[in-house]
Amino acid sequence: MTNMKTSPVTREILERETRTWPEPLRTTWIEAHDPITGDCQWVQQTRYTCARMVTRYLAILTPEEKAGRDCLLQRHQLKKFLIEAEKTASIRTLFTNVHSLNMAAGILYPERMAAGDLRWLQEAEARLRRLSEKAPRQRYNKLVAMEDLVYVAETALLEAPNLTPFEGFLRYRTGLFMLLGLAAPERLRALTSLRLEQLDLEEGTIRFDPAQIKMKSDRDWVLPKEILVHLEEWLEVWRPQRAYPEEAQVFIGKHGRGIDDGGLSRAMAKITKDKLGRPATPHLIRHTVATSMLSAAPERPAIVSLLLGHRSPKTRDAYTQKADSIRAGRFAQECFNTAVQAAEREIRQNTKSRTANLGHARL
Repeated sequence: MTNMKTSPVTREILERETRTWPEPLRTTWIEAHDPITGDCQWVQQTRYTCARMVTRYLAILTPEEKAGRDCLLQRHQLKKFLIEAEKTASIRTLFTNVHSLNMAAGILYPERMAAGDLRWLQEAEARLRRLSEKAPRQRYNKLVAMEDLVYVAETALLEAPNLTPFEGFLRYRTGLFMLLGLAAPERLRALTSLRLEQLDLEEGTIRFDPAQIKMKSDRDWVLPKEILVHLEEWLEVWRPQRAYPEEAQVFIGKHGRGIDDGGLSRAMAKITKDKLGRPATPHLIRHTVATSMLSAAPERPAIVSLLLGHRSPKTRDAYTQKADSIRAGRFAQECFNTAVQAAEREIRQNTKSRTANLGHARL
């Protein structure tokens, strides 16, 4: 991690990132990262990642667990957090999660860190680091077919009107989020932080700001008409039922405020597990889209790097290998099906021949 800022931060951004935190933690974090008087000068991505992880950790705590504690980072609660996270995350991701919590603890509880009260957290990070170094990268083997994701999303949109208003709201939001991610496969942070003023329904476009994009560049997407219809219904019918009038985020949570990354990840993981038998996370949408594009147009590998904003060709090569294996698998399946059909024809012919021979023998 570097100590240099790459883009300015405002108190408004800090307040938005810590909106759901208990007041003492929120105040400590904002004061530490204050653009004028703060002592902590992390880069924007590092600050955001650590804040997001604290938000996800706090979400698993009950009101009783949050009340009356000088320190909300507890060993048994971290275990609970990791057990929930490992349902959809690899060991590498779990290590990253604990590393972010460890960094955040240095800001939120500096005295306890100095006194060694949170040494167990550092030890947990060290153990996960050792395990993650031995673990192979698995994200390309966990892909879900694009057709399956579209099926889950469309089914969610169709089911929403038949549920209770609250359940219908949640179901429609998750289905729309998945479709939008497939049509505009940006990273989770960009999709979650999407705001109303970034939508142009008349032109059918979305504009992402540089602050939302990892590579710090403007990104525009043109949406299919089918998704625009669902997006209009969300903004006119479903979203107004629960959103606060001043809330500007497109996707909101059950309390009427903008939802965080963890909320949408959990919602998508739950619905894909229910429909497909296995959980899928929003980030896997990008991998699925990339692999599908390369599988459909192997002669244009550079298009993936262009559309998904990848700078490293190694990322594209990983998708190419996966797409190659998919094409090989489809060819093998076609050969298998051909062999099965040929065998079935031969069995039918042999059966007819034996039946005819038996008839002649009886005569």
